[in-house]
Amino acid sequence: MNNKERVRNILERKPVDYLPTNIEFSDMTRGKELCAALEVPEGQTLDEYLDNCFYMTFVEDDLPIFFRNDDQMMLDLEKKGFCYVDLENELVYSRMGYGMVMHHDSIVPVYGPLEADAEKDRTAGRVLPERFTRLFGLPVEERVRKFEMPDPWVEGGLDYMKADFARFDESGKYCMLPAGYWGVYETSHILMGWEQLMLEIALRPNMIHELIEKVTDYKVELAKRKLKECPHFLYHQSDDVATQLAGNFSLSMFREMILPYFRRVFEVYRNAGCHVCFHSCGMIMDYIPDIIDAGADMLEPIQTVNDLATLKREYGQDLVFWGGIEVQKLSFWTPEETSAETKRVIHTLGKGGGLIIAPSQHLTNEVPIANIKALIKTAREERDKVF
Repeated sequence: MNNKERVRNILERKPVDYLPTNIEFSDMTRGKELCAALEVPEGQTLDEYLDNCFYMTFVEDDLPIFFRNDDQMMLDLEKKGFCYVDLENELVYSRMGYGMVMHHDSIVPVYGPLEADAEKDRTAGRVLPERFTRLFGLPVEERVRKFEMPDPWVEGGLDYMKADFARFDESGKYCMLPAGYWGVYETSHILMGWEQLMLEIALRPNMIHELIEKVTDYKVELAKRKLKECPHFLYHQSDDVATQLAGNFSLSMFREMILPYFRRVFEVYRNAGCHVCFHSCGMIMDYIPDIIDAGADMLEPIQTVNDLATLKREYGQDLVFWGGIEVQKLSFWTPEETSAETKRVIHTLGKGGGLIIAPSQHLTNEVPIANIKALIKTAREERDKVF
């Protein structure tokens, strides 16, 4: 059984030989360094050593999010019209106009074209084209009205993803996962600034509906394009809708302002007979029944602010869980503690199946190599003991 078959069987509640594993890192340029530190055997890739079941792949519009630290890749992407690079200020801007810090371990967005911040506009105006600079100086409501999302069908927009599918999909070595970063809510608050968007949801909800509608139209068309050019059985959508303490919205506001747009994107995939993996960090227990109803059948990354036993008991029949090994504690645990927690998570969320063994988020540079090794070793020892 290969990883593609394992993931499909887990989603379809069919038998597998063992629970698959997936471990990823926040800085995607650290491959050689990590291979050396983990003592990966010569001839093996990092993904092969980790026994990763997924190969996450991206559309060109998402590449600046994840490969922001690769200067040459960003410059090449800029030549193709998929980002705007300001090396002097160490910033890269997407085709949607939002800007991120380069050469940083974590994803740090610092500019949105709907923020109406004159100082940030001046910096962004060094590289952004006229379709953004014409918004400068306008009030937020007018910026939203005149803002245009990029063309999701632009030539070359899926070249990176198509190349990954050509390399890896047929072998089944990995289950390909076309990424859906950032989603309709995340993109909207990156464009406007989180505090401003949350304020406007309360004060001018019609304006926010207009913005999220534009973002959703783009995401729906992109979903249709992925289905056409990279057909698969599983697609990924991401929207962080919670903090570590609670959801970002009351349940009624979530259902009014956010859920209908999730449903529109999910339905594109579900109507094509595909599965949907939904990503949200934080405490999302209140939203899970609605997320299931909207069409998600895999939930990631499962942070331990959510009660794992309750998740399995209440929603294990509807959802496959991906994650649960708490990254926020991995930096501080001993290898023995890492091993014990990895075992606990596997036997709580994975009992009878329905789990992708993984950390609760991408691993940052602070996680000790000894803990990564302990996680890998324990996952391999326990992954077939839950059936």
